[in-house]
Amino acid sequence: MSGPDARSTHREVGALLAGPDARAAREALGAVVRDLAEAPAPDHPGDLALEALLAAYVRRDPAGVGAEALDAATALPSLDDAVALLGEADLGFALHRGFTEVAWVVAHLRRGDPDLDEMLAPVDEALLSLLAGTWEGPFDLAFGLSGIATYALERWPGTAAGALLDGAIRQLDALAEPSGPGRALRTPPSLADLYGVSASLLPAFAAEGYFELGMAHGAAGAVSVLSRAVRAGAGGARARRLLSDLAAWLAAAASPPGAPFAFPGRLTVGLDAREDHRRASWCKGDPGLALALFHAGRALERDDLRSRGLEVARRVAALPAERTGVSDACVCHGALGLAHVLRRLHEASGDEALREAAVRWARTALRMRQPGRGTGGFVARFHRDDGSVYEAQDSSFLSGAVGIGLALAAAISHVDPGWDALLLANPGGPA
Repeated sequence: MSGPDARSTHREVGALLAGPDARAAREALGAVVRDLAEAPAPDHPGDLALEALLAAYVRRDPAGVGAEALDAATALPSLDDAVALLGEADLGFALHRGFTEVAWVVAHLRRGDPDLDEMLAPVDEALLSLLAGTWEGPFDLAFGLSGIATYALERWPGTAAGALLDGAIRQLDALAEPSGPGRALRTPPSLADLYGVSASLLPAFAAEGYFELGMAHGAAGAVSVLSRAVRAGAGGARARRLLSDLAAWLAAAASPPGAPFAFPGRLTVGLDAREDHRRASWCKGDPGLALALFHAGRALERDDLRSRGLEVARRVAALPAERTGVSDACVCHGALGLAHVLRRLHEASGDEALREAAVRWARTALRMRQPGRGTGGFVARFHRDDGSVYEAQDSSFLSGAVGIGLALAAAISHVDPGWDALLLANPGGPA
């Protein structure tokens, strides 16, 4: 699998940043890629694959990203390195930190390769075997069924893609339970530890589990991947029906007036108590839910859902920075993730206020940079349950430098950032 990726053409988009902003972003990107290239190679196949993904996107627009990033990218790991290490690693199936993560990058960068089906056949067979039985695992994007469906869509319309999608959607459909005006997906108590959820946050969590709303671990991720499936013409009537039910539930799960954000982070199964989230983030907060509702509206051709998604996005865009809870630049819960989500919603809707907010948040991320610290000047900040914050050097995709590099490249490039299908930030299919 050596050599450049198999895609010879890439859809062009308008760059988010220009002038001094673009120059600052180009300098920051060069520093990030240089520091990653000079650091010891990661020992996790997923990290290697995602650094190869960053290198590929840097190479796709040499004029946009600048000479420093382009030169440094030559020293980043290759996809071959990731695949070789994958054979030696004992990983689970998750899209985040599992073998499916590496397979997604292979499928993305090698689309069009005539050997792709054969290359990924062991992954496809392992996932189909998992989907054949009774599902007792997570449903979410990061660790569960929604992540498998995301991989299958990246393979679409490859040989195994239809079977993988049908299997994941069938299992999601079996897990969905009646709730409110539609159906919902419950995280059972047995899986709470996977997400670091303390039963003491809401006593009912310990007995019954809870409904998570966000993109990374909750209903928004399932809604978004089903939206992509429907728009791709995959999944049939079951996908459309399940999407309609989950989207109806999600839209109705809004917080009451006066709450800090439009939606809570989690709800009890009885819908009688909620846990608010801390940040306007892609992973758990309103930005991810805005994406999910807007994309569901497009897939189902429902103006009410599209309008609700845009309403939530505009509310996010209008929030003063001090009320967002954003404290670093990362993609998962930071300034560049917020900028990227708002940029994608602007592209889909034409709403200029969303573009202006995306530019503001990209500038905020650049102001967070501290040259000489972290990776390329970016330091990750993590929040503990007790409200305290600690800093760390992080080179990962979601919370660290690889994701920051991809988002910076996207902000200054004219090449469509298709890598963000990993975030379900682009609805897929025709407009």
